[in-house]
Amino acid sequence: MVDLEMMAAVMAALPEETALILLGDKDQLASVEAGSVLGDLCRWAERPGYKAETVAWLEDNTGYSLREAAGEGGEIDQHIVILRHSHRFGPQSGIGALAAAVKTGDGERLEAVWQKYPDIRRLRLAGPADERLTALILAGYRPSLELCRRKVEGEFDSWCRRLLEAFNRFQLLTPARRGIWGVEGLNRLTADILYRAGLIPVSDGWYAGRPVLMTTNDYTLGLMNGDIGLTLPVEGEGGDYGGLRVVFQSVSGELKKISPARLPEVETVYAMTVHKSQGSEFEHTVMALPEHDSPLLTRELIYTGITRAREKFTLIGCHPELLPAAVRRRTRRVSGLGTLLD
Repeated sequence: MVDLEMMAAVMAALPEETALILLGDKDQLASVEAGSVLGDLCRWAERPGYKAETVAWLEDNTGYSLREAAGEGGEIDQHIVILRHSHRFGPQSGIGALAAAVKTGDGERLEAVWQKYPDIRRLRLAGPADERLTALILAGYRPSLELCRRKVEGEFDSWCRRLLEAFNRFQLLTPARRGIWGVEGLNRLTADILYRAGLIPVSDGWYAGRPVLMTTNDYTLGLMNGDIGLTLPVEGEGGDYGGLRVVFQSVSGELKKISPARLPEVETVYAMTVHKSQGSEFEHTVMALPEHDSPLLTRELIYTGITRAREKFTLIGCHPELLPAAVRRRTRRVSGLGTLLD
């Protein structure tokens, strides 16, 4: 998701003799800021054009032949490689097959994939009160919330890590912020469902089990925009929030237990936007389609949402017919980088 300005700063900071390797997924959403650097660099990558001297050098130095990919690509094309073997999705993975079909933009191929694999499904819902949606939400969040309500078992930090792991197995995603099927609507709906099921004590405010998303950087706390924490009762803590602390886990595994009073810039995150989910993955990902077609619904967004799932993917909404139109719509950005590279 690197943007033009950031990439320019990186390039300016590197010595000329530096070897720079960019690794990423060109098919995911581009940066929120201007530009689509990886997409522009790799726009012809699916049709490799390695010159004869490139093919010969690779064969001499690696023993690997790319003669079938020989062509007359430009200078930048000689330095682009696509990793085609997926270690996340095997040949029997419906998630992988669905993602591959989305990348082609072929509606017929996309339709055929749904019928073949048990790890992907779509639900045409009658509305937000549909019992199947309620069952889906309860099945997804019940394990972590029931663990949260039980007495702490064993060492406290280990209990926190088990809770965070349980919560991160399930996630609702949506393209939009507003509306019934946007982040705001789905978060309200989910909290209400969980409250009526007796899994959370209230549906608003601070309570044990509330997941929150940082919406700004806080360098004092060492927390960044997009970090997710879970509100838990911490032993030996009192104060205005009844011993509640929001527990964040760093990449290294370190736990940070922060008082809610120190986190004014957060929002509930039973549901998050597909944009915010980039870089994360969940055991079961549920993606909601909005009520109406929108320019926000693009091939890159759908692909990104699907590939957040590790083991199971569910598409929900009242209008699943929006999906074929979405995968035909590409994100178009006129950054000028592609022209400069020609």
